[in-house]
Order: sequence, then C-alpha cells, then structure tokens
Amino acid sequence: MEYENRETFFPPSNRCKRCSCLDGSVLCLDVVCPPVTCSEPVTKAKACCPECPVCIHHGKQYEGGSHWVSAVNPCHTCTCTWGEVTCLEPECDVTCQHPAQIPGQCCPVCRDCYFEGNIYSNRETFKPDACRDCSCKDGDVLCLPVKCPTLSCRQQITKPGSCCPLCRGCMYNGKEYQEGGTWSAPTIPCMTCMCVDGVTTCSAIHCLTPCVNQIHVPGECCPLCADCIYNNRIYSPGESFQPSSDPCEICTCEVMLDGEQHLHCYRHQCPSLVDCPRNLIVAPSPGHCCPSCAQPLSNCTAELLGSELLSSADPCYSCHCKDLTWICIHQSCPLLSCSVSEQFTPAGSCCPICDECVVEAENHRVSDGETWTDSVDECITCSCNLGHIECHIKECLSVICHDGLIKVRSPGQCCYECQDPRISCSYQGQRYQSNQHWEVDECTTCTCISGEVHCQTEHCPPVTCSSVLWNGKSHLEVSLPGTYKGQVCGLCGNFNNYPQDDMRIRSGQIVTSEATFGNSWKVHSNNQSRLLCPDAEDIDPCKQAGYRARKEANAKCKILKSKVFEQCHAVVPPEMFFSSCVYDLCACGSNIDDCLCDALEAYASQCREASLILNWRSPTLCAVGCPSDRGYVFDECGPPCPKTCFNKDVPLGVIDAHCFKPCVPGCQCPAGLVEHESHCIAPETCPKIIYGNL
Repeated sequence: MEYENRETFFPPSNRCKRCSCLDGSVLCLDVVCPPVTCSEPVTKAKACCPECPVCIHHGKQYEGGSHWVSAVNPCHTCTCTWGEVTCLEPECDVTCQHPAQIPGQCCPVCRDCYFEGNIYSNRETFKPDACRDCSCKDGDVLCLPVKCPTLSCRQQITKPGSCCPLCRGCMYNGKEYQEGGTWSAPTIPCMTCMCVDGVTTCSAIHCLTPCVNQIHVPGECCPLCADCIYNNRIYSPGESFQPSSDPCEICTCEVMLDGEQHLHCYRHQCPSLVDCPRNLIVAPSPGHCCPSCAQPLSNCTAELLGSELLSSADPCYSCHCKDLTWICIHQSCPLLSCSVSEQFTPAGSCCPICDECVVEAENHRVSDGETWTDSVDECITCSCNLGHIECHIKECLSVICHDGLIKVRSPGQCCYECQDPRISCSYQGQRYQSNQHWEVDECTTCTCISGEVHCQTEHCPPVTCSSVLWNGKSHLEVSLPGTYKGQVCGLCGNFNNYPQDDMRIRSGQIVTSEATFGNSWKVHSNNQSRLLCPDAEDIDPCKQAGYRARKEANAKCKILKSKVFEQCHAVVPPEMFFSSCVYDLCACGSNIDDCLCDALEAYASQCREASLILNWRSPTLCAVGCPSDRGYVFDECGPPCPKTCFNKDVPLGVIDAHCFKPCVPGCQCPAGLVEHESHCIAPETCPKIIYGNL
C-alpha cells in the first residue's frame, strides 16, 4: 500500500504497530495500551488494546465491572457485567415476623408491624376481624381468638360484623326488645310482655294484695301497700321478697314519683312454651316459678310468617309468627254468671263455659243464646253466650218536643217520646197527671202515659223459710234452704258458692266498693215520717285512726296467723279474716279488746263449720267468765239448743235438727245436768211439767 508523506497508519498485519511515512521512509513504533479497570477486558477485532465492556442503564453509560446506585430506586445497587446491568436489593437483617417499611429507609424495621396490608404501631392493639384480638409488640403480631360468653338462651343469632352469638331478642309492634326484657303492652292496659328465648309472651297482670292498707296510684294497675312494711319487717327501696311459700308471688319495695315508698306485689309471669311437646315440659325446680322445655323451641322463620300455634303448656296462649318473633298473647276468660260447680272446660279449650246464664238481679236462668231486656234499665239488652252475659246499651236520638208537649218514657221503653201533659189518668178513684209515677204496693208501680195507665209488677220467687241469727253484738247470720241456691240477690250475695261475684249491684254489675254495693240495695219507703237513709261512703278507719292505731291492730290481729289457729289455716285461709280484724280494730276506738275477740270468734266459727274445734281462748285472751256458783262451765263447742227441764226427754238429735249451727261457744251445763231457771241441776230434780206449764 502507498502512503502519503507524514501519514500515520497501522499495518494490517500488526495492529499493535503505529507507523509513519516520513520523506519516503517508514518509521514504526509499538502501540502503548492504556490500563483497564475491569477484570476481564475484551480486545475487539482489528484492534490492538483490550477494552472494558460498556453498559447503558436508564440513558447513562457505565463501564464494565462498575457499581452504582440506581437512580430509579435508591435501595437498589447495580453492576455492569459483560455489558449487562444487574440491580440487587440490599440485604437487610430482619429478625421479626412482620417488620414495618418506613419511608426513606431501604430496610424494614422491627419496631412497628406490617400485618395483612396495614402498619400498626408498636404496642398497638387492633382487631383485623370480629373474631381476633391482635397486638403489635416490637414488630411481632400476636393474635388471640375472641372468647364468647356462655349463653343460657336457646335461640341464638350472630349479627353481621359480630363474632359471638347473642340471645335472640323479640320484635313487638315494630320495636326490638332484648332477651329477658319486660315491658307494658302499649295497646292493652294492665298487660305486660316478656322476651324469653326469642318468644314474646303477653298476659294480664295478676295482682296480689297481701297488706291491709292499700292505695290506688294513677297509672298503676294493681293497688299498692301504703308502706314497705310486711310482717313487722321494713324493706328498703328495690328490695324484693316472697310474701308466701309460692315462688311465683313477688313483692318489691318501690319509690313512687311522689317520693313515697310502697310495696308493689304481683304474680310472676311465665313464658309460653311454644310448640313444646307435653312430654318435654320440665316442671320448675324447688324455689323456681316457671316450667321449661327440654328441647329448643322452634324458630319463627320467614316461611312461618302469619302462622299460628297453640302453646302446649297452656291452651290459653295463642302464638303468632310476626317480625320473625313468636308473639304469644294470653287469652283472658270472661266472667261467668253460673256457679263454679256448673262450669266446665271443653277438651283443648282455655276458658270454662256454662250451658246457661244466671241473671242474679232478676232471679232466673236463661239458655245459651237467649236475649233479654234488663229489668232495671230498658236501654240495656243482654244475651247469654256460653255462661257469659254480654250487655249492650241502646243509644237514643235526641227528642225535642214542640207545641207544649213534654218528653216522657213509657215503661218497658228505652227512648223518650213527646206527650201532651194535659191528658191525665184516673186510677182507683184518683187522678194522676201525665208522666206521673206512683206505687200501688211494694211490688207494683204505675205511670200515666197519654191518658193510659201502665203498671209493672215484680214477681217474687216462692218463699219457703229463712232464718236470721244475731248474737246481739257483732255476729249476724242469714240462713236459707238449698232451694234458694242461685235464686237470691242483695247484701248477702247470690248463693251460688262463688263468693267472687257477690258484690253485684241492682243492675247486675260487679263492683269493688262496699259503699256502692250497699247503697245500691237500699230500700226506699213512702213513709215520709221516716228519716232518709244517707248514702254510705268508703272510708279507711286505719288511715283516720293514725299510724299507731294501725300498728297496734296489726300486732293484735297477728294471732290469727300464729300457732294458736294454725290447725285451721289449711281449711280456712286466715288472710281475709286478718284484714277484717285490722279494719275493725282501727274503727273500734277504746273497745279494741272486745273487737279483737269478736274477730277471732268469727274465724273460730268458720273453723267449727269445717269440723275443726279450736281451744283458742286463754285466761289472757278473750276469756269468758261463766257463773260457776250456778254450775256453768265454758264450752268452745257446746249444743246450740241446751237441754232444759222442758226438753230433757226429747232426743237430742231432734232438737239439733231445729238449730242452725252444729255447736256454739258459751256457758253450758256440764254433761249429765240440765238447765233450769239459769241454774244447772240434775234431771231428776226437775219439777213436774203438765202440758208444757209448770
């Protein structure tokens, strides 16, 4: 090859020689190669010196074997090897299971915790879900399962977002109530509801009245005791106790809105055992009130909405599935007019029924389905429905009379009508004005209506015989033969062996006020010379007498509940007599001992009627002094008709048949003696009697 003068070139045969053409001569020198920094340099073809390979990373050139920090991720260290870039994360010494990544630091630290996508501070507690409780400690996460409380209810649900099941509450009228809660039914007065095992049970409040001094508080269904004292013990607000051996009876001392403390006593309500087979109903254990079911009760599901079930435990409960809750309502039974002995309950039914109704005020019976008009108020129409008397009041239109006419109401008619007052009536020689009323006799009343005389006569039942006994002080007894059973009315009741309905007034309505009851049966006389009997009023003698008198009366009457009369308690419950005793002693004033003896004798008399003779008198308690000098001794159960010289030869059974009591307490002649002129003598010393005369 030919080169120009002063031209430099590398011979093709040896690239490591550098030659120059200088004035026709060639001068060649060895090429000096620069030092390389890489461990494995490369000599390219047609080149003399080795070179390090070059890497391109994110637009920058890096020589082979060089190291650098990535411009994209400062935590990555990159290396150029044979023209290839390799970037590596730093090696971090992490000892915890869930370290936290802190911004600006390449390695995570173990003080905080990274758990399931979230960072938690050291010592922080957290709940990743409803069933785990977790805590972060030095980068480690410790999780424990949630402990659910043991539930006593059988109907349990787990709400969304919750871990533990809850006792299923109840829905009633669109409102949710907690398990075990109680509330008053908003639509029915004096009815309470309770939520047990997801079942709502509603029934009327059963009141208890264990005290004598009762008060009625507005808004309260049951009468309250005037204070929180029972059996001489004072109870504190909120304190409860059982007034008897019945575990279902509860009394609680409550503080009313006026700040006064009163005893509220009631009968505990038991839940309805919906759809529980009778063979699985478990009786209450000692000291407990309500039965239970041995298996879980059926749920009120969406498929059962609108369904109805009858409770196996009590046919009076009817249960409806509503709002996913069984709502059980206790059916209240109507008051029957017939006696208890005539009532019967059909199989599977809740309430007893009768084949006929007894109209007490009119002394007659009517068949089931029969309708009649009330004898006292013509506007009242009644019907007999399986022993229950249902009455309706007719409403009359307003009557306005013109042209001098006046409003009158004809006998037997309910509504008024217009009548000419100038038309009079003549009856038995006397003239009566229009609408004038008069009595013909005690049973017949007449009215002049539009010139006509209308009379009504009350028909009385046939009379056989009756007796009235009075001891001259406080004991009065009216005796009637059995033929009068269910045929009487008035102050002595209706004689149907069911004392609860004796307080009926003339209209047939049952009342609770003694004064209203007594005033209803007053007899009016035409004799104007007699003073009119004023209406009686209900009074509380213990309230008038004061606290000390009531306390003394309670203490003295308490003997009725003591061992002295204990033998008779099971046959004749003493509670009613105790209440009457306290009432009488408060009203007695200074003669409290005499009144106490009368009250105790009244209870002992009922015990004698039940064939229980109590020797309750003592020298310090109602002792009876008999004239021993005339031979008399006291006998708690002596013959009511004593033997005398006049009847000593008559058999005792014949005499007793004419008496009204099997025995009476009092001064008697000892056995073997007879009475004559207020002395006890031997029968053989009696004077001779001729034709009943001495």
